[in-house]
Amino acid sequence: TDVNSELQRVLREYLEHNPDGERGLAAELQVAPSTVARWLSGVARPHSIMAQIIIRHIQNGSQTG
Repeated sequence: TDVNSELQRVLREYLEHNPDGERGLAAELQVAPSTVARWLSGVARPHSIMAQIIIRHIQNGSQTG
């Protein structure tokens, strides 16, 4: 599976189940909320290694702090 397609799928799943939404996830990942929005829309993509790290972070139960 294309890592960017996987990233979009995982981001959408995360956002469905987390009330903090894009802003909360952006804060956890230390990126701008607009960056998360661009990843979701497919306009921008993180480097493939970073995408894999983000996917693992979300799948392992992301948490602040």
